[in-house]
Amino acid sequence: NIGVITGIARTTAKRDAFKLAAEQCAHYYRDIIPLLDEYDAWIESQKLEGVVNGWDIKIEAESLKVKPKTPRVKERFLKEIMSQNKDLPALNALEGMSVLFTSDVASEEVAFSSIGTTFCHSVHRLLPTPVLVAADGYFRHVLSLYMVWQKRIERQKLDQDRENTEARLRDLEEHGIRPIGM
Repeated sequence: NIGVITGIARTTAKRDAFKLAAEQCAHYYRDIIPLLDEYDAWIESQKLEGVVNGWDIKIEAESLKVKPKTPRVKERFLKEIMSQNKDLPALNALEGMSVLFTSDVASEEVAFSSIGTTFCHSVHRLLPTPVLVAADGYFRHVLSLYMVWQKRIERQKLDQDRENTEARLRDLEEHGIRPIGM
């Protein structure tokens, strides 16, 4: 029966996508986090934290806007960070992992619950490089996965904020004071 075979194939593909997602999460923690830590240690040793954090980053619809807060930030970034390529090992590893999620080979929904927040935090610190070279097609999977997961994180936070506000509004519901005899 073709329906049964199709169902089995779908279940197997889903199981494989979940398994690959779990493997990529393990790879992220085992192999990519040390590369990110190495980059962060270098940034700290070079006293470049202000340059890394000196960017306004905003997701608008399907585009990512990364703008230096001052001209000096971009100048220092290009001269002291980008020219050294210290972020490339981490970015290349992140791209290799991200392509599996953006191409639907691995389940990004499964991976999100495990690595979504730390992935977005790490990529956020690296964003100027992939955005500056994106026109050449580099790191498009990292950027795509970042935008999907960052939007999800923001949506979850806004949903939680709404729930908290609604709960607070219920607590503050006005009951008034009834006059005698009413």
